[in-house]
Amino acid sequence: MDELWKIKDVIVVDGGFATEAQARGEIISVDGSRLWSTRLLHSNPQLVKDIHLTYLKAGADIIQTNTYSASVEQFCQFLKITESEAEDIIRKGVRLAKEAREEFLKENPQTDPKPLIAGSVGPYATKDINESEFVGAYIDRVSAKDIQNFQRTKIQCLLDEGVDILAIETIPAQAESEAIADLLKNEFPNSKAWISFSCKSSTETCHGERFSEAVAAVSQCDQVVAVGVNCSAPEHVEGLLLSAKDVDHKPFVVYPNSGEIYDWRVRNWKGERNDALVRYVEKWIECGAKAIGGCCRQGPSDVTDIKVVTERVSKMKQSVHPN
Repeated sequence: MDELWKIKDVIVVDGGFATEAQARGEIISVDGSRLWSTRLLHSNPQLVKDIHLTYLKAGADIIQTNTYSASVEQFCQFLKITESEAEDIIRKGVRLAKEAREEFLKENPQTDPKPLIAGSVGPYATKDINESEFVGAYIDRVSAKDIQNFQRTKIQCLLDEGVDILAIETIPAQAESEAIADLLKNEFPNSKAWISFSCKSSTETCHGERFSEAVAAVSQCDQVVAVGVNCSAPEHVEGLLLSAKDVDHKPFVVYPNSGEIYDWRVRNWKGERNDALVRYVEKWIECGAKAIGGCCRQGPSDVTDIKVVTERVSKMKQSVHPN
């Protein structure tokens, strides 16, 4: 990301993977599969590659592997495969992203620097696939060791296969973020990661900690190169960034959802979609966001809109402060 930031004021992150899969007719449901969208790594790898390529063509500087809810335990249980085979499916998530990037670069050889691949690592909540990443209550009953044991193999697979950075995302609680930061520090010292939180208000994580305190805590980890918020309502983002402006922190990464709320009990989204995402982007940049994208219910067209705004803001800065 440092290399990209030397050239770009703001990096554009991709959008929701399951969102685009659903738009193409895939049924992404825990009723049909506890594997959520990661089942596509096994059942439809070509679609996975195609979605990555779509986001690159839409303007993404970073694409995230389709491994958010991937785990050896889930793959073994629901696909009836061995642990070794399950680990290879996680690695396949990286290989497919790389193949998409290679195809994009063949079509767009002038692209420099090349897009990055972020290895998506969802929270401990993905162990049960019950969307508790939007509440975080489980953090009161699991230990740091539990969290680290759950995440270790996935992180190892992603790093072994050569991701450029880890995207530790949708983390609802400060304690969980600190457990993962300690895992990176002690067992993966050469890794780079961003950690982004799911938040319920303009000042709090979903579990209720102050966002500013959570950001300050994980920013002390050398392996963490960016911090921020994802899969949270876009109207909360400005307040969250402002709440942390006076603490020492790494650069901000921001990729909210549509503002709708997912009700895991009925397996559907509720509430009104905030169609004004792109109107927030310039303000987020003013608040210090250095990487911006979309999460659930945000697709390729949203990424393109974000790209347009970031490029416009960059040109405005250059006109005011030419090199």
